[in-house]
Amino acid sequence: IPHHHNYAHTEGNADAHIKAAVVGSSRTLFVHEGKIAFGTWQGIYLCEF
Repeated sequence: IPHHHNYAHTEGNADAHIKAAVVGSSRTLFVHEGKIAFGTWQGIYLCEF
């Protein structure tokens, strides 16, 4: 992360790379008897940036 306030990326969507690294871009879901098999502390969050 640059420390200069006047720093700018050359592409318009450069922040998407950082967001994808932090949040992740895909996961595998397990299905059991037609339903998503969640663990105790698991859930699904949808984000659109």
